[in-house]
Amino acid sequence: MIKPLHGYNFGTVIPFLLLHAGCVAVFLVPFRWSLVWLMVAIYAVRMFGITAGYHRYFSHRAYKLGRGWQFAMAFLAETSGRKACCGGRHIIAFIIATQTMIPIFIPR
Repeated sequence: MIKPLHGYNFGTVIPFLLLHAGCVAVFLVPFRWSLVWLMVAIYAVRMFGITAGYHRYFSHRAYKLGRGWQFAMAFLAETSGRKACCGGRHIIAFIIATQTMIPIFIPR
């Protein structure tokens, strides 16, 4: 575990530093149209996961899914790097609500 220094938890800062380093490193990769199409395809799949997973399914319960598809949708949505459906208090509330059929709210 990385210790906090002056209120910063560097365990959560390091991934963002690596993300920014990757943005600068894109200029070290030679341009190829195949890489552009790969980026567009990955972006489209992840946006589908966010829209259909986070927003439509986990927020509104707009449709029904089996357990395997729920996991697949949650995993796909989690590839965006946002914190919600697969971690912390949200998954605990989801498990309790699906096992007991009692919706619960866990305050922050």
